[in-house]
Amino acid sequence: SNVVFAGDLERLNLPKENDELPTNSSYRIINKSGILKFKNCEFFLVELVSHEDEMKQLVKIEDIGSYYTWKMEDSCFFSLDQPFKIWKEAFNTELILDIQEHFHATEIFELNQNCKVKLEKGEDIFNRGDDFTGAISKLKYVRDGEIVNISGQICELEREEESAVFEISENHHTIKLYVNTRFMEPGRSLKTPGTSWTIFNLVKQTSKKKNVYLTSTLMTRFQYCGQYSSEQTLGFLGSIDSLQSGKHSVAQIVFTVNEIIKLSFEYLCSSCGSSCQNGRCSYVGCQAPAKFDLNGSICVSISDDFGTVLMVAKDVQHIFTLLNLKSLEVKKFCEELKSVGSFSYSKWNKQNSGHSIYQHVLSADSQFHLYKGLVKRYTSKSKNEVKLFCLEVTNDTQVINDILERELDR
Repeated sequence: SNVVFAGDLERLNLPKENDELPTNSSYRIINKSGILKFKNCEFFLVELVSHEDEMKQLVKIEDIGSYYTWKMEDSCFFSLDQPFKIWKEAFNTELILDIQEHFHATEIFELNQNCKVKLEKGEDIFNRGDDFTGAISKLKYVRDGEIVNISGQICELEREEESAVFEISENHHTIKLYVNTRFMEPGRSLKTPGTSWTIFNLVKQTSKKKNVYLTSTLMTRFQYCGQYSSEQTLGFLGSIDSLQSGKHSVAQIVFTVNEIIKLSFEYLCSSCGSSCQNGRCSYVGCQAPAKFDLNGSICVSISDDFGTVLMVAKDVQHIFTLLNLKSLEVKKFCEELKSVGSFSYSKWNKQNSGHSIYQHVLSADSQFHLYKGLVKRYTSKSKNEVKLFCLEVTNDTQVINDILERELDR
C-alpha cells in the first residue's frame, strides 16, 4: 500500500527523502464516494481541498483496503510536488457527466506513480458543513438538484440490471431513492432488518405529480449507523387500514395470510452470479468451489380485523416463516431447490404443479396461522397500488400472545 497512516496511533514518518513535504501537497478531505467499479477496476473517489489555495481536486484511490481510513476533515500529505495526473480513461464517460452535473468538476485525477500519502486526524465532524443534512419531512423546502444527506431505515423495493429502488423511512416519513448500480453495488447488509443508515450525496428531485424523491450520484455512499429497536420506535400495534390510509408508514401488525399470490426462489453461484443447475454453476468457465446464494421473493394477501392488503417479502428466512416451514422442512426444501436451480409459482399459472416443492405452497395456502410482522408501507410503481414490505415476521405463538396482551392492557 502507498498510504501511511498517522493520528490516533503513533505518528509515522515518510521515508527520509520525503520528510520535507511541500506545502502545496497538503490537502483536507471534504467528501468521499462508496466503492465503485469501472472497466474491471475497483476504486473510490475522494474530494480534496488544498490547504494553500483552496483548490478542489476529485481523486481516484485504488487502494480499497484503505477506504475506511480516509475520513472527513482529515488532512492528507503527498510526497510529490505534483501528486496527481488526469485519469484519461474517464474522458467522455458517464463518470465525467455525473461529476460535471452534480459536483461542478470537469476532471477526475489519479495519483502519480510512487506518490506516497500520509493521513492525519482532523476535526471530528459528521460531514460536509455546506450541504443539507436533515429530516425527510424537510426535503420539500430544498431546491431540486441540491445535494443532500439523509438518515433512516432502508428497505429494497426492486432491483433491475443497472438500477435499484429503495424506500427510506424516518419518524413515520418515507421517501423513495433510485440508485444507479452501473458503477456501484449497494451492499447486501442494507437488507438487514432493524438497521439504520445515513446516505450521503443524494440529489433531491420532484416529479410532475409533485412527489419528492432522491437519486444517487457517483459520490453516493451508505454509512451504517447501528440497530434501531422496533419495540422502542414502534411500541404500538398498528393495523392494515392505518398503513393503507398513510396514517402510519411503518408499524407492527398481527395478521393472517389469505393467499399466496406469487413465489419465486433461485440459487445463484456466489462467485460469478450465474444460475445453479443440478447443484452446479451453469457457467462452464466458472472454476470456483460450489457455493450458492439463495434468493427469493413472495407476494401474499394478508388480513387483520381492519383490512386486506398485498405484502411483499424478499428475505428468504421471512419467506420460510410465511410458508410455515420447520427447520427440517427448510433443509429438505433447499436440497430439492438446489437440484432444480429455481422455482416459481403464481396463482394464475400452475406450470410447476407437478413439482414436489409445489406441495409446500399448497400446504401453506390451506392452513390458518397468526403472524406478527414489522412492515413498511409503499406504493408500487406499476399500478400505483399501496402495498406492504415485510421487515420482520414471526409465527411464534408466545411472541404474538405477548404483544396482544400488552395491547389489551394499554
